[in-house]
Amino acid sequence: ERDCVSFAGPIAGQRSGLLVYNGQRMLVTTAPALPIPKKGGFPLWYEILSAQYGDHLPLLLEWHRQAYLRVLNVGGPLLPALAVAGAPGTGKTLVGNVLTRGLLGGRVANPVMYMRGETTFNADVCGSETLLLDDIPSRMQKDSLDSFQGLLKQMIAAPFDTLHGKGKEALTVPVVRAMMVCMNAEAHNFRILPLDDGDLDDKLMLLHVLKRPDCLPQSHEYEKQLALGKALVKEIPHLLWHLLNDFKMPKALRWVRGEPCFRDTALLAKPIENDSVSRVLW
Repeated sequence: ERDCVSFAGPIAGQRSGLLVYNGQRMLVTTAPALPIPKKGGFPLWYEILSAQYGDHLPLLLEWHRQAYLRVLNVGGPLLPALAVAGAPGTGKTLVGNVLTRGLLGGRVANPVMYMRGETTFNADVCGSETLLLDDIPSRMQKDSLDSFQGLLKQMIAAPFDTLHGKGKEALTVPVVRAMMVCMNAEAHNFRILPLDDGDLDDKLMLLHVLKRPDCLPQSHEYEKQLALGKALVKEIPHLLWHLLNDFKMPKALRWVRGEPCFRDTALLAKPIENDSVSRVLW
């Protein structure tokens, strides 16, 4: 009669406590564990990110700065999704798994199965500040591709989501999160992104991962990978201090809501399969 709630659990970007939204009472059980900025150096991150993104590194840094501020302030202007593409082995997912996840509180989910319509349950997606889409099958059947692209557009543009846990009724919740898409820079992989949709011009950024940083261990060097991961986590508060105090976005690369996001021209120049041919092959 007095204290019932419709949902109890984590909600992306929300602080713990009672949350009333859309007429529903919800109990947010845990909040994101945001790092505390600390002045210091971040040589490993600088070496890695400079090798991967070159002159377009400020775009990546500004995206992360805005993502952190949105979670810190529990909202703000909607953030575009960030798609990064490069050759296999260039460390594309390292940024999402370590930097984005670390800056936004440590919770990450891969919503690919949900977005393809393979499951209707998405409690982990609604409870994670970082959405990292990796290993996305490019050869989807048309209904899966339509479902994927439709949910991609919805999750980028809306400040809320429909939370559906197992055995529970679905309800609408406010979410604050950032979405990163990692993929190999092969022509057929770009079919998953609705790059020709004018409604997403200001909601989808595309960056090119140029090369593999020299400091990255090989896949079989497990101990070196573990040591590098720990060292990178230690540098995150220092990089965050830089983003909040010293970093200045070059005027030529700035973006604002309502204006087209940056998209790497070398990636856009890759030939994408003609959709009518693909339908015949399906």
